[in-house]
Amino acid sequence: DGSFYPGTGPAEEVGVREGAGYNVNIPWPHSGMGDAEYLLAFERVVMPIARSYNPELVLVSAGFDAAHGDPLGGCNVTPYGYGQMTNMLRGLAGGRMVVALEGGYNLRSISRSMEAVVRVLLGDAPPEVQVPEGEEIEEEVQEVGKYRAMVPRAAGVALAKVIAIQQR
Repeated sequence: DGSFYPGTGPAEEVGVREGAGYNVNIPWPHSGMGDAEYLLAFERVVMPIARSYNPELVLVSAGFDAAHGDPLGGCNVTPYGYGQMTNMLRGLAGGRMVVALEGGYNLRSISRSMEAVVRVLLGDAPPEVQVPEGEEIEEEVQEVGKYRAMVPRAAGVALAKVIAIQQR
């Protein structure tokens, strides 16, 4: 449809035609989201879907637009948050992962974030980050769940479990 980032990404955008159900967006209610929000969404939405596919290889398009200090993304993910997400992904595919640097608009943010990712890939333990529960973020994560029927069956089952856990 000619729409490109920025300005795309609502939860109801799940792909079109043969690709319908293979796209999952996690929209944020406002700018400024950081480690806590990203890690919550990663833990509750991204990882259950990824595990349901049982991948043999994980490909990561590592754009750091969400990094603290990036002028376009407007988010506040720190290198610690990126390290945590990378560590979670290492649990897939027996740790086989390709990380391709592809974006971000602040060289300092990119270099610090990529350093954290590489350290985790080389076996360093990721730093501890607390992930507080946030009511507003819970609502956004649940919003994604409304579209779980459009996600392929395996991913839909995982996402349904996530939503059920959230509703407890």
